[in-house]
Amino acid sequence: MPGVIFDFNGTMFFDDDKHVVSWKEFAELKFRVTLTDEDFDEHIHGHNNAEILSFLARRSFTKAEVFQLAKEKELLYQKLCERDTQHLHLSPGLEAFLTILKKHNVKLAIATASMKPNVDWYIKTFDLLRFFKKENIIYDDGTLDRGKPDPLIYQRAFKALNITPEEAIIFEDSLSGLQSAITSKAKYVISISDRKNKNFDLPGIKYRLNDFNDIPQEICDFLKINE
Repeated sequence: MPGVIFDFNGTMFFDDDKHVVSWKEFAELKFRVTLTDEDFDEHIHGHNNAEILSFLARRSFTKAEVFQLAKEKELLYQKLCERDTQHLHLSPGLEAFLTILKKHNVKLAIATASMKPNVDWYIKTFDLLRFFKKENIIYDDGTLDRGKPDPLIYQRAFKALNITPEEAIIFEDSLSGLQSAITSKAKYVISISDRKNKNFDLPGIKYRLNDFNDIPQEICDFLKINE
């Protein structure tokens, strides 16, 4: 039986602008580092917090230090999201797509580089347990020693859903996330982007979509969700 795995940030929730602002503010405040657009593509989007903090400080941190620093940054991010109530919703078309997937008993998972404080906020804010079993929300729990672009997080998602890569569809948005999905050997890797210039041209991406409103017929056939 096939399964669908979603990255969260920039995929299920179009929040890149909030992460950019909060990381820039945090990097300046804590490390006197000015982040560039290239830094976000290469070192921020899709990477776990330990990797990002090591990049900013040019040194490694203990797990306790990572947790505390990341918590400070995510509070900035959450406040930005909560102020922008107009955009505090799942990506266009996603709720309808998830409803159809659930109706047809398709296996569902999330694989995100976020840590528990943000994941808890996502679950509450977007009522994610309507669609996802809690144990199938895979996140940076401190045991993911290799973040995206390594395929480890997607391999964990395959295991959680009890599916093979050949049964998997992955929706991603970031460069490192797409590389992770491709390396995992998932059957279908689909790029989601709310900005056309952010849809990366990588071998291994099957489809490039702007949102979830028009899922390709090939994917519907594979999932057996045709009404």
